[in-house]
Amino acid sequence: MRPTDCYGGVLVIDEHNPLEPDEGHQRKFYSAGTGLVRVTAEGGVKQETLDLEKIEQLSDAQLADVNKQALELDQHGYEVSKDVYAKTAPAEVATKTP
Repeated sequence: MRPTDCYGGVLVIDEHNPLEPDEGHQRKFYSAGTGLVRVTAEGGVKQETLDLEKIEQLSDAQLADVNKQALELDQHGYEVSKDVYAKTAPAEVATKTP
């Protein structure tokens, strides 16, 4: 199946921030085996949308690099927002590469 095909059995999640009810909300569409395929905006001023256009398979080296970058971003969060991150566990790599 191509990423831009139609998907059946899609899970739709309606997200909003109860602290900012005037900001609208997002609908996120997830397909089994693919993941997030679409995001739409409902209401609010700053509306963003996302549509899956292609799927790429990362090499082991590319995945290791992405994991490294994600862990660095997580660590940076602990440095710049200590009060928020103090309530969370550090990120861990769930997908191991050789």
